[in-house]
Amino acid sequence: MFPLINSLLSVILITGARPSFAAAGQAGSFLRQEPTARGAALGAALTALVDDSSAIYWNPALLGRMIKPDVTGTHVTLFEDTSYDFIASGLTSRWGSFAAGYVRQTSGGFEQRAGPSDAPTTFSITQSALMAGWGYAFAVPGLSGALPWFSDPKPLGLGVTIKQARESIGSISASGNGADAGLALHPNEQWAFGLSIQNLVAPSLTFVSAPVSYARAVDAAAAWTPALHGEWRPTLALHLANVQGDGLSASGGVEVVYHRLLAMRVGMQDKGLSTGVGVKIGNTSFDYAASIQDLGLSHVITLTQRFGQTREELEETIRRGIETLSTEDAARLAKAYQRKAEREIDDGKISDGLHDLESAALLDPTNDAIHERIREVSAQWEEQLKKQMLDRTAALAQQQYEQGNLWRRGSTGRACSSRTRATPSRASGWRRSTGRSRSRSARGSTSCAPIRPRTRRRRRWPSRRATSRAGICGKPSSRPRRA
Repeated sequence: MFPLINSLLSVILITGARPSFAAAGQAGSFLRQEPTARGAALGAALTALVDDSSAIYWNPALLGRMIKPDVTGTHVTLFEDTSYDFIASGLTSRWGSFAAGYVRQTSGGFEQRAGPSDAPTTFSITQSALMAGWGYAFAVPGLSGALPWFSDPKPLGLGVTIKQARESIGSISASGNGADAGLALHPNEQWAFGLSIQNLVAPSLTFVSAPVSYARAVDAAAAWTPALHGEWRPTLALHLANVQGDGLSASGGVEVVYHRLLAMRVGMQDKGLSTGVGVKIGNTSFDYAASIQDLGLSHVITLTQRFGQTREELEETIRRGIETLSTEDAARLAKAYQRKAEREIDDGKISDGLHDLESAALLDPTNDAIHERIREVSAQWEEQLKKQMLDRTAALAQQQYEQGNLWRRGSTGRACSSRTRATPSRASGWRRSTGRSRSRSARGSTSCAPIRPRTRRRRRWPSRRATSRAGICGKPSSRPRRA
């Protein structure tokens, strides 16, 4: 594993380009500061790796890979009375994931004079941005699961971030609106790719007369996680950035996670070396990073709080509870089964949810709420089965009817096709559909005749010959009426 780390760091050093976020003299450079400790420790190579609400900054397409709602916050202590703060929160849904964020950088202690002989006064410079983002991960028809390399069910992700930037210098302030866009590709568990365009719609701020626009930046990253056995999981990440007016830059980092609890990170970029650690306990994560720069050492602290449990975590809780089971543990395990069942029922998997509810009832047989829920879900399952059977029967009947394969029987027992109809004979007092008479021996019998649409009969006027027989005055003819 260490030769791979050395190779990656060598590639980063050989590129020798200026860091994309080092353009401190450009407008909007505060938006190029790493907003999380993990990103700072990995050399800003999170365009393809992030899985929380901070993706609203790194790559909005990765918001679609969020698995839990969360809240994250970062505080950075810089030099010369300068501080940086970032906060974001995200929420998952069936229509994708939504996030909101706020970033603020403040520098104070600047002096100004109205005249050469006036006493100096101090002022501060504040830069901030309010952001809202959306990301969605989806499957690609004909690609997801079709190829061995594309094992992820939803490998492709798209996202967009809209923002309002505001800057103030003393008593003068200006604001402008902009937008970012992102694309993510996760074909499998080992590889991840990301592309982000920051300031695709560049904010334009007017302080006095001339507007100032933020520089557009394009970030691309790739990450590789080798499939290793054991509790250690390394990840190698490489990041390329191209900032308008600043050229191409490269950076990268290595992250090693032990048992999903402890993470050690190291990164390299032209402004210096960065390192950091991370600790995760349940849904709470704490990350720290230190960046060695020319002006000193900067410290980045990030706290992330997630909410809820995934299906995998619930199954892990069940597996651990089975090993050492007591009365209290059985009740706790039954609640875990019940929560897992409710999620499966919400997803439409009623049979799986019913199975988990039965497992919960076996673990906690005195819980009447579980038994009542089993009865409700069983009735719902029966109604769903009945509806499926009726829909299937109706579909088959419609198909057979369209093919002309449906038959029905008349009073004589003869089979009639769906395209014919049975009508009583004329001898029985009914008109046969063909118009011909039948013998009296067939009285009461039925015949099969084609079904024809009913049309209004046209009135037939008598011919000239019939008119001459009847007389001009319309006298009745002496021709005997047919019985």
